[in-house]
Amino acid sequence: MNCKYILLNDGKKLIDLIQSIPQNSLVSFDTETNCLDSKKAKIVGFSFCWENSKAYYVPIGHSYLGVENQISHNDAKKAIQLLNTHRLILQNFKYDLEIVRNNFDIEIKLFADTMIMAWLLNSDKPVGMDKLALRLLDGYTTIAFKDVVKKGEDFSSVTIHHACIYAAEDAFITFRLYNKILELFKKNDEEYLMKIANQIEFPFVNVLNNMENKGIKIDISFFETLKVNSKNNLTDLTKSIFELAGQEFNINSPKQLGEFLFDTLKLTASKKTKTGYSTNESVLVKIKDEHKVVPKILEYREAFKLYSTYIQPLLELGKKNEKNKIYTSF
Repeated sequence: MNCKYILLNDGKKLIDLIQSIPQNSLVSFDTETNCLDSKKAKIVGFSFCWENSKAYYVPIGHSYLGVENQISHNDAKKAIQLLNTHRLILQNFKYDLEIVRNNFDIEIKLFADTMIMAWLLNSDKPVGMDKLALRLLDGYTTIAFKDVVKKGEDFSSVTIHHACIYAAEDAFITFRLYNKILELFKKNDEEYLMKIANQIEFPFVNVLNNMENKGIKIDISFFETLKVNSKNNLTDLTKSIFELAGQEFNINSPKQLGEFLFDTLKLTASKKTKTGYSTNESVLVKIKDEHKVVPKILEYREAFKLYSTYIQPLLELGKKNEKNKIYTSF
């Protein structure tokens, strides 16, 4: 697939080009940012494409020594407002919606989300852009993010030249994916799926986005009490396990637990690997009737997971927010 990737770092040329796009065109659109957290991310640039032979990149927030000319915030905002008058196609619209809203106070309008379309086409297969390009676009290999952004850095440190190739390709691939998936819907006699997308799936993205922005308020005092009770329960379970075991060991260490169960107690072990015995849940369930300590270990694991994965983290997140709200990504 041959496509020319064009850098637009002159405000007048940018606006003139966008104004030349035929009215109500299909335009793929993508943003580049300095982090994955859409609530904190600053936009670094954006790309767009409305034909099969050209795609464009607009740099806004690159920051490195000797950085070339970039588009001003005002020109970038005007450009996005103009693009928003067309039928916008995005890959994972929810993320870009948040980025453009937070950085420009613009509500971009979705015409189609290729990620959702791909899920409707094959719900059991990956829907990330890289995997979709490989699967649907004749084995096309996209430029990997890790090959553009150095470890420990973000997209703002990428040279504008390399950023243009990477970002414009994203817009180009999104444009091609939209047309390819439509073609496959028709080929499979599944054009009704676009009706489902337009009536249910695409509008639901806004529902999810609103849920994310509203957040979930948690009862801090309830979680404080729950944390204390859970900690006490873990202490009691640990004491019971050590009494039944006749010795102490690190219950959270698969290596130490495996050695105790299968070397010391000689319980029925699964095949031993280079890293030691397997002590996952299915293994422990099989041997729970062989020794009284095993059910207690299973009970401890469940209690520890509730404490470490849910109770403590949710409490900490709630305390960090002045309204005691936690925010997630759906």
